[in-house]
Amino acid sequence: MEARLGTYGIWLAFTGCVACGSTDYGDAPAVSGSQVQWSVNVVREQQTFLAIVDDTPSGASLRDALESAFDGLNAARDARVNGAAFDPAAWHAVDRSVVIVHPSGVGSARYSSPANSAALRFRDHDETADGHAGWMTAVRAALAQPAQADAPFRALEAFQESVALVFRQRPPTTADERALLAALAGGESRTGFMVSVALATEDQSPGAASQYTSFSPNDLIVPAAAPSASTACLRPLEPPTARYAGWGSPQLWPCDTPQFFEREGVFDSRARCLNRPIAIDATGSAVCLVTATYAGSEPCPAEVGWLDPVGPNSQRTPRVDHGAAGDTRTCEVRQLDGAGLVSCRTALDCADCEPGWCATEVPDLSSDRFCPAGEHSSPLRFVRGADSGPLSASYVTLNIVCEEASVP
Repeated sequence: MEARLGTYGIWLAFTGCVACGSTDYGDAPAVSGSQVQWSVNVVREQQTFLAIVDDTPSGASLRDALESAFDGLNAARDARVNGAAFDPAAWHAVDRSVVIVHPSGVGSARYSSPANSAALRFRDHDETADGHAGWMTAVRAALAQPAQADAPFRALEAFQESVALVFRQRPPTTADERALLAALAGGESRTGFMVSVALATEDQSPGAASQYTSFSPNDLIVPAAAPSASTACLRPLEPPTARYAGWGSPQLWPCDTPQFFEREGVFDSRARCLNRPIAIDATGSAVCLVTATYAGSEPCPAEVGWLDPVGPNSQRTPRVDHGAAGDTRTCEVRQLDGAGLVSCRTALDCADCEPGWCATEVPDLSSDRFCPAGEHSSPLRFVRGADSGPLSASYVTLNIVCEEASVP
């Protein structure tokens, strides 16, 4: 099963386990019957938006449209998926960078990026409205950088050079380019990259147009060759200007509703079905143990409810395993207690919750209707970032083992 939720990708592996024993580092729940275990692999997508944007006065309306598209990137988190509301107490980790390429810019004026404006990288445990607003302030400032006076509009050259740079198809040639690469997430992988071209002006690059267009961007908007009565952006029977004529199937400018970032989507991946309910004790706590692993040795992040696991000496002790592929850290994810547990179990807003998890009874969060008759959805609810881990970890695995409720 493969699915994606906002800036996460979640892959679910599920296995039944009867009378599983305790681990050698921290104990699984005491066994009075049978146990069930499953794993959830959480990928925090590191998004990089590379946008080659018309920086001339002719491109002002197009820049406004692109600004609106950036501002709407996180709107999907509030959508309703498969009829179930997103958990308002869940955090949505974000690691999103923008590089604006200015076709009329030369030298250090070619790029606006996290290297020269740190706020162009939005990286936090939760994509809050305040954090998004701060990121958008930096995006607007980058888009507003004016074209250099009397500079040629070398859009195709700027596109080819910037794509080759961020995808590591050429080495950086200046200190500015080296700093740009160092500031970006994602390394050499193209995963998480979105390349947009938004142009209202004919290209003035020195070489033949075909030498710059071997790579197709995700979004392509270029000027129409002639004025049109149509306000549609997709006009397959009309050509773009000559320099862009051999480049894919573009949207033509001007138009009413240019489309950007079409791949953004939200899918519900939280429903998982169990043969039997998990055991709940008299306090409302689930008889479960949740641990998490991630690459590296960075300490367990207490700010999202992660603790060192209980070691063989019955004390919480850091655990780092050393393997051929490098170090792997193991943490325990805290189950809530007290008022936090009650709030997590009974209230959709989870007002008294701290970072951690519970077995919830909130009807709005139930996925039972997606399970076959006689099966039960997992009630585990992770709140305040408890399923995300440290900011440096782009990939974590949550390992869950629970005692099943006894059958009368």
